[in-house]
Amino acid sequence: YVFLKNTKAARLLIKKRLYEKNKDGLDDLDAAIKKDKLQTAYDNYHLEYSNLIKGLRLKDNFEDEPVAKKQKV
Repeated sequence: YVFLKNTKAARLLIKKRLYEKNKDGLDDLDAAIKKDKLQTAYDNYHLEYSNLIKGLRLKDNFEDEPVAKKQKV
């Protein structure tokens, strides 16, 4: 839920985690490039999970619909 609201706290938490997981590669970059790389990674992460959540919602909506029984011909 917090992720979908795109709050500053959620963004910072995700970026911190991304930084920690990629620290070795990011430490060699200057600050501006590092920020750009983290923003790009965050945007990709956000898009991927937004699509995943939308897919789950669609699946959930289909499961709520009654299933028509087959008729004998």
